[in-house]
Amino acid sequence: LPTDIEAESESEIEKFAYGLYELTEKINEKKASFALLIIDACRDNPFGSRTRSIGTTRGLSAIEPAKGQMVVYSASRGQQALDSLSDSDRNPNGVFTREFISKMKQPGLRIEDVLRQVQDSVETLATKIGHEQRPALYNESRGNFYFYAPIEAVTPPPVTLSAPETTIEELFWNDAKTTGNKEAFEAYLNTYPSGKFVNLAKANIAKLVGKSTIDNSTKARNAIIEEMALWNDAKKNNDKKTYENYFIKYPNGFFSGLAKEALNIIEQENFVAELQKSKEFKDQEKLAAASKYIKESKDKMKKEEGASIELVKALLRIEVPTF
Repeated sequence: LPTDIEAESESEIEKFAYGLYELTEKINEKKASFALLIIDACRDNPFGSRTRSIGTTRGLSAIEPAKGQMVVYSASRGQQALDSLSDSDRNPNGVFTREFISKMKQPGLRIEDVLRQVQDSVETLATKIGHEQRPALYNESRGNFYFYAPIEAVTPPPVTLSAPETTIEELFWNDAKTTGNKEAFEAYLNTYPSGKFVNLAKANIAKLVGKSTIDNSTKARNAIIEEMALWNDAKKNNDKKTYENYFIKYPNGFFSGLAKEALNIIEQENFVAELQKSKEFKDQEKLAAASKYIKESKDKMKKEEGASIELVKALLRIEVPTF
């Protein structure tokens, strides 16, 4: 019924009223897989004894929805639907509607679960002011319907940074690393005396022969100290920007692999933090697995970093910061 109806007889009511049964039948003819009808209206007889038959033969009674349909009333039979909770209540919506709007926004909550929450919350609010109201649900739907889809816990892909195309020098260097003996690294130095991997080659030779191959006063030594300082800053700040700065400046540096791994760990930590803040995500096993992965990655990174620091020490025989 319209809220401003002024009728004195049942025949006048029928001129203004909408027939819910007829409406459900028309929707059923369209063969919709799911249909939700929300009837936000009082279910008592506003005309008293003047039209007694209204309360026993019309919309105050239950409805039998067709297959695939769900009908929810804002109140149970014989109850009035609250427009507000008090004279000072400034919410433009009635109690049922405001609760429905609030509950429906939860991702991954089936319509049945949304309505159960609405029923309980409306009943609780009404009881607090001495009123009786509990929304009624008539359900013949199939499957699951969500206003907002469930959150999928997808592990983000590892961080990848663009790198220059592989050159002949890089292929030569990779072969030298694979061989791993003094002669292989010396062959690289002889072929590329000013190459990108000179310092790494000398460091590996120093490790193999047990002495420094770079004089402490040389330009090469200062370059490595500068690289170590940038890596130290990256470890101290432990953020995406400083690790990226290190990787961009030293794509083949002593700690380039560690910089990429650190970036990946940061991405994983941010992902887990977002899931933990989400009230809708309940899969604790996936959270535990992600946290375990992060811890193992950090442990692995710490060991690899120690090996890289020892390599620098062997090269320069200098004291380097402990991270």
